[in-house]
Amino acid sequence: MNRKHVGTRVAIAVLAVVCVAAWSLTPTVTMAQEHKAGAHKTSGHTTAKMSGPLDGKRFAGQCGVAGKTEGSKEEVAFRNGMFTSSYCVSQGFKPAPYSGEAKEGVASFKSEQIDPKMGTLVWEGTITGDTLTANGTLTATGKEPSKFWIKAAVKAGQHTAHEATGKK
Repeated sequence: MNRKHVGTRVAIAVLAVVCVAAWSLTPTVTMAQEHKAGAHKTSGHTTAKMSGPLDGKRFAGQCGVAGKTEGSKEEVAFRNGMFTSSYCVSQGFKPAPYSGEAKEGVASFKSEQIDPKMGTLVWEGTITGDTLTANGTLTATGKEPSKFWIKAAVKAGQHTAHEATGKK
């Protein structure tokens, strides 16, 4: 194994430990509490309820490091104008606003998750039929950017995602 791979593995291990420590210190708010409050708290700011073109869509699949074929269990949800990645939440990132649009049978979205300790994670993805694919870039001061991917399908028990893309 060359030095670059060892350095990358060490950086990922340190990142995971920092994320778990930060996540364990983060207060948990349930969806019921969030709904009752009628607002979302992101990056320390409370915002009014929003909506987005992909709201109500949920996907299950994997999230992994670019260059790897296997990843960790992942669930992606679009709700009240917010993008949520279960894996990223487990690493310390909070749900974040997203922008999106559907054109010619493909829905696209972009979201920027910011964590003061981890950095900024920008996701850009598409939904074609029932499949979500996304690429993410994590940037942090003084560190090389890290690349990630998500591949997921419409979550079982949910209506098809075709209405989000306009494709049947």
